[in-house]
Amino acid sequence: MADLDLSRDGLVEILDTIDEGIHAVNLAGETTVYNCAAARLDGLKPEDVLGKHLLESFPSLENGTSTLLQVLKTGKPIYNRPQTYTNYLGVKVHTVNTSLPILSEGHLVGALEVAKDFTQVKRLSEQVLELQAQVTGSSRKRGAAGSGSASGSAENRSTRAVYRFSHLLTKYDPLLEIKRQAERAAQTSSPVLIYGETGTGKELLVQAIHNASPRQQEPFLALNCAALPASLLEGILFGTVRGSFTGAEDRAGLFELANGGTIFLDEIQSMPLELQAKLLRVLQEGELMRVGDFHVRRIDVRVITATNLRPENAVQAGQLRGDLYFRINVVRFDLPPLRDRHVDLALLTDHFIGKLNGRFGARVRGVTKDVAELFAVYTWPGNVRELENALEAAMNLIDDGWIGIESLPVHLRNFARQHGLGEDGAEAGTGVGLQGAPGLGRDGQRGERGAGVADGDGVADGDGVADGDGVADGDGREAGNTAAHIDRHMHSTVVADRRADNSAQESSGKVHCAENPAQEQWVDALEEVGLPEFWHNIEQSQPPTVGWRELQSGFERIILKHALASAHGNVKQAASTLAIPRQTLQYRLKQLDLT
Repeated sequence: MADLDLSRDGLVEILDTIDEGIHAVNLAGETTVYNCAAARLDGLKPEDVLGKHLLESFPSLENGTSTLLQVLKTGKPIYNRPQTYTNYLGVKVHTVNTSLPILSEGHLVGALEVAKDFTQVKRLSEQVLELQAQVTGSSRKRGAAGSGSASGSAENRSTRAVYRFSHLLTKYDPLLEIKRQAERAAQTSSPVLIYGETGTGKELLVQAIHNASPRQQEPFLALNCAALPASLLEGILFGTVRGSFTGAEDRAGLFELANGGTIFLDEIQSMPLELQAKLLRVLQEGELMRVGDFHVRRIDVRVITATNLRPENAVQAGQLRGDLYFRINVVRFDLPPLRDRHVDLALLTDHFIGKLNGRFGARVRGVTKDVAELFAVYTWPGNVRELENALEAAMNLIDDGWIGIESLPVHLRNFARQHGLGEDGAEAGTGVGLQGAPGLGRDGQRGERGAGVADGDGVADGDGVADGDGVADGDGREAGNTAAHIDRHMHSTVVADRRADNSAQESSGKVHCAENPAQEQWVDALEEVGLPEFWHNIEQSQPPTVGWRELQSGFERIILKHALASAHGNVKQAASTLAIPRQTLQYRLKQLDLT
């Protein structure tokens, strides 16, 4: 095996494999190292630069603007400096450079520069800023000229946020409460912080707040702080003035363009800490200075931020400044993940199928019962966006009928196979149409049963997995579901018992049913999980001592254990007794550690 060649030629070959541009000069400013990435970056050939003075190869640079020459002069490193220059062929290049002194036995012998290419990113960001400036300016003119006409108003609205609160589809009580609170908060200018996992609809809520606010006719601008390098982010947000760095021009930033309106900063924890300090000043004082400028500009912008990390954790990890966190955390909304919104699965599934039918010109009626069961037990790490994408993927493969497991993306098919879903051939002809209506099977006959897609009355644990299968009548309406039936049965039983036995004791928080040992068994089980205390605290309008989810999980555990014991451990028989699919029962037993 040949030894690694660390001669000059060997080092040059190694440097040519690196993606970043490497440029080194000697004390005279003459180029001694210039790798292929640097040549590609500058649009030159190595022979056009090697051995020549730096200013000869790059005539747009000067002694005061070249970071390499500055390092030769001062002997001090320069980190992450944005630079714009015109190369030998007249092409404008945008880079972020780190320039370091080269020392030999403590003496300065040259300078080395590592350059990262942001030419395309810079060009695109400038185009976006220019377009936003044009749109903002032209829409304001249309708003002023067309304020008395419907056409002018329609044009004005078309340049702004598109989502409204009516687009936030949910039956989930916590999200309905967020919706109500957000509608109230929309009337103020207070900062808003939104936390939610990827795909939970953060920007939808942000746009809805803007469109319900007094600022709805003013600009709405959004920026993902993780999408741009830190060296460009400052200029894009706060603007630049000519001469602030090499190639900089007079340009307004997003805050100035959004003046009077709303700016949305997504993934705020990805913003560099030094920029977070500058953002804090904007929030506190309502003023900013462009990069390289000393002129203070007053602005009136509502700032809405969002993060997919818990803000408290981001502060603790040093990703988010504590003082900024307390400034942006005035109005706070925590969006729930889809795995907790099992009540919304049917609603969202129907909505997306209807939307995609219109887009694709398809006639898809719904999902099969197997898919409904899969959707109910899957945890949806990608949340609502993943659900929509899964349905869109399926509708690229079919254009009518029912979406079956075989049409879903591969990761969902694998999940179904791993959990034994979709294996019973008897269920292949059953579909779940809009809002749980029974569908047509492959043989053209109407299915006998239609499973509601986690209709919200199902019992769920902390993972948000619901077991809410329902039975549809001939009109396609659900005759009931397991959890609702249990609830009605418990209510009627308790009322009957109270009427039949006036000696029931409630003063100690317990109900005694000595005449009915079977009933006493499940009453004791409910007492064990804390139902009497929970019920008593509700009546007294006091916070419960046991959490709602813990109570749900405990109740589900009681029912499943009793059903399994009554069936002498026979899962199939227990599932039949509970009127739920065997695979669902097996999955829930595993989740609750009852196997």
